[in-house]
Amino acid sequence: MAKIFFDAATAGNPGQSVGAVVIITEEQRYHYTIDLGLMDNHTAEWAGLVFALEQAQAIDIKTALVYTDSKLIEDTLNKGQVKNEKI
Repeated sequence: MAKIFFDAATAGNPGQSVGAVVIITEEQRYHYTIDLGLMDNHTAEWAGLVFALEQAQAIDIKTALVYTDSKLIEDTLNKGQVKNEKI
């Protein structure tokens, strides 16, 4: 099973944000970065997750474990609901 690691960082809040993704499969390790633009830190974490999943889909990953250091993302995914309608 693939492993997906992602993170986002924001300079200021809101501020310029970037994201990074590492996808590890049995065959290969993939690295991606993205300039996310101006946003707050929580939105950047969500944008990082979306970017990570898009990259996984592009390389035909069907099943994966996703790793994050974001308590917000972890708690939200574990509860299965999002309070912010934009997300």
